[in-house]
Amino acid sequence: MFNWLYELFGSILKFIYSNTGENFGVALIIFTIFMKIVLLPLSIKQQRSMTAMQKIQPQLSELQRKYANDKDKLGRETMELYKKNNVSPFGGCLPMIFQMVILIIMINIVYRPATYVMNVPDVAKDLTSQIAAAQAAGMNFQFLNVFDLATKPVFTRYVTVPVLISWILPALATLATYLSGVVSQKMSGNPSANTQNEDAQQMTKSMTTIMPLMTLVFTFTLPLSASLYWFISSITQVLQQYVLSKIMKVEIEDEGGLSYHEKLNQKRKKR
Repeated sequence: MFNWLYELFGSILKFIYSNTGENFGVALIIFTIFMKIVLLPLSIKQQRSMTAMQKIQPQLSELQRKYANDKDKLGRETMELYKKNNVSPFGGCLPMIFQMVILIIMINIVYRPATYVMNVPDVAKDLTSQIAAAQAAGMNFQFLNVFDLATKPVFTRYVTVPVLISWILPALATLATYLSGVVSQKMSGNPSANTQNEDAQQMTKSMTTIMPLMTLVFTFTLPLSASLYWFISSITQVLQQYVLSKIMKVEIEDEGGLSYHEKLNQKRKKR
């Protein structure tokens, strides 16, 4: 299903690799930043959606309190509030879906670098064969003269320096995922205390814990190249969210407290 995407992303990665000193780690970093730039319009849309949802949160809380015993009325009034403020409760979902798809693609690429990056024909799908074929084709997996991105984290009875080094990138990827979750939670605001919002908050907090744990499990079973991609992707996501949140805040202040969507509605009325 995704084979053409594997080939497309692999070709982009190969182009970057060939023009940046033929270092797979450097190519991964540049590729990750490039993809963030490509998805920036969607990220801006996501941030605006989060900002708009945060702004109408007091009104949502009031509706939930007012129509606590009438779910049908609550649903209609909530949708009317969304429509009035030009807000979509699912406006932030699309970027997350794209990010998950890209992650799946990248995991497959780092598992098959010979096939999708170096374009070596007729190579077995297992990791050992792929790495050997990629190295035979000239791929350099050494990064910072410290990490061998072709290897997986090492587990032995005795903890040695090489073992600890192999744990650094998975640990950084896990920490970056946690920070991304915390930042996202803060950006979404703190809804007022009611049962429905408390449930939503609890789910968000659970995801902030579950996602880093999932990252930890995955990165400790994948080549270190996956950990490097995961780390750079998460840390740039944190920086991007921070910068965009500041921009959105300035945008609201410049409009006298009006959200982007309220500003849009005003322009439509003037027309």
